[in-house]
Amino acid sequence: ELQFMHVNGQVITALVSPQAVKDTGGQYRGSVCVVTDITDRKQAELALKERTRVLNKRVKELDCLYETSRLMHRSDVDLEATLRGVVAVLPTAYRYPEATSARVVLGETVIASPGYGDTGRRLNAPIKVEERKVGLLEVCTNTPGQEDEPFEPEEKALLHNVADRLGQMLE
Repeated sequence: ELQFMHVNGQVITALVSPQAVKDTGGQYRGSVCVVTDITDRKQAELALKERTRVLNKRVKELDCLYETSRLMHRSDVDLEATLRGVVAVLPTAYRYPEATSARVVLGETVIASPGYGDTGRRLNAPIKVEERKVGLLEVCTNTPGQEDEPFEPEEKALLHNVADRLGQMLE
């Protein structure tokens, strides 16, 4: 595969297939080269990779929702163990799980995942019971790089969804 610059300035990706031409005695007489424009195929491959990346992120978020729901509906586990499970699973759904930690504050109870720290790069959602704020669910990150916005919109929605579910569980 090679890239060429078209006279109009567009970059074209091409597959170049050279073939030796030989006479009946096997002597080399020249070469034939077929150049196939694969620009559209390459663009489709890139679009597919990006779509797969986005879908994989949504799968991580759904896995987190399923696991937090499972934790919240277990009758054999007390509230503190449920909250510990939630703060353990929540970072796994974020873009940089190894750099993300979570914390829940519910009344006097504060439970944080290992490595939780006030990085200044955090996101929180209120935990409400009957429209009254009773706690806070929070994630913080030490992301590689310095993006202006360390959390994606879907990650914000996930945090609020889990906080809402915690509030419903407490009702």
